[in-house]
Formats: sequence, structure tokens, C-alpha cells
Amino acid sequence: MSGRLLCLLSLLCLLALPARAEEPLTLPQCQTVEQVEALVLYPTDDMQPVGVERGLIRYISQDTRKPGFCADYWLGGEPGSELDLTLEEGPFRRPYQYYARNMCTRAVYAMALSYLGIDLTPGGMSAMTQKRVVDAPYDETTDLLPEFERVTFSADVFQQMYEAYQSDPNCSPVYLYFRRPSGSTHAVLVVARREDGRYIVIDPKYREANGRPIHVYTISLNKYGQKITGSDFRSEQYGSTVLGCFQWRLTEKE
Repeated sequence: MSGRLLCLLSLLCLLALPARAEEPLTLPQCQTVEQVEALVLYPTDDMQPVGVERGLIRYISQDTRKPGFCADYWLGGEPGSELDLTLEEGPFRRPYQYYARNMCTRAVYAMALSYLGIDLTPGGMSAMTQKRVVDAPYDETTDLLPEFERVTFSADVFQQMYEAYQSDPNCSPVYLYFRRPSGSTHAVLVVARREDGRYIVIDPKYREANGRPIHVYTISLNKYGQKITGSDFRSEQYGSTVLGCFQWRLTEKE
């Protein structure tokens, strides 16, 4: 058989092979808001809770009065009890200092854990500790979880945490806590980076743009991750000061 015929037969065999499917993107590989959105698990259409899946983010809204809020995520006990975090008042109309609408950090912590496959809701943290209030960054609950720890760095904290998240599947996305120019504080979860260097974040606070809810958007940070220098919600967040970056890691061997 001639060499030319062998080459032709080889080519025909290659063409006959099924096309190899592209590997799906992981969350750290995403570069667009749309790619991130595809890896977020939202409550069901009737606002029932969903489970966690490692590598994905289970979305938790903190806004009790807005669409997309799942009350089950905020129950640490029976509805109406002290551990019902949706309530803003206790017995005799005594105001609670903390409740779902101002517990952004607890929602972000729960979303960070969901990426690692840990099924712990904001209400679950109160059920675990039997406390309505658990101080951020939630070392009390972290210490109760086996083979799990909070990550710390002494310098270039945001950059090192983000690099750890990109390179190690046992590291969570970065929880970013900041003070806005208005003086109020907020937290988001940094999950991806665009080619232009802007970061893609997931926000537990309800937002709208052009009549549709926005859960995922972009921000930019200065070189050292200490200031928000740009945001899709610029009027609210531009110039915000980063107060802390937090990350968690599974210590088990895969």
C-alpha cells in the first residue's frame, strides 16, 4: 500500500472520530459575568432551598422583602423563634440588632463554604451554635467543622488569597468586606477575574439594572486590593475601603 494511500486512510479515520467535547469551565477560569452565572445555584422557582455542589456557588439572598429570597436558608430554629433570622423584632417588639437584611457577611461566608461542598446556611450557623449572633469572620463555626480552616496571610492578602483560590480547589473564593463612602459596610464574594483585570463578584444584596435582578457584577481594585476603584454600581461603591479579606480551606486529602 502506498504512503499516500496510508495518509488518506489515516485522515479519514480521524475525521470519523467523534468531536471531543470541551471541558467545562471551572469557576476560577470564568472571565465573564455570564460564565459565572451559569455556575450559580439559585433557589427553585417557588423559593425552595437547593443543595450544594462542590465547585459551584449556592446563592443566598439577604433581602427578605425582595424576589429571590429563600427563608429556609435563614432558619436556625422554628419560624418565629429566637433563631429565625428573618425576624427583625423579638418578643414585645424588641428590635434585634442583627437579622437577614443586615447579615451580608453571613450570607457571603455560607456561599464561600458552598463552593467547597459544605452545606451550611446562615440559619444553620445559628442552629449549630445555638446563638442568634455569631461574630464574623465566623471562626466559631469554622472550628466546629472537621478538616476545615480559615486561611491567613501576613502581606498582599487579597492577591495571595485570590492566587490560592485559582490554583487550589481546596481553597474558597475570597470574601471581601468593605466600607462604602456613605460609611455603611458590605461584603461580596470574589469568584473570577476578567481579561481586563476587573473582578467578578457575587452579591447577597438585591440589585436591579434595566428592570432585571443583578446578583453577579464586576468591580476593580487598586494594586494592593485595598480600595474599590470601579464598580458596575459605581455611585455606591467607588472609593470604598477594603476592611478585610477572608478565605477558607479544606485540609483533607483528596
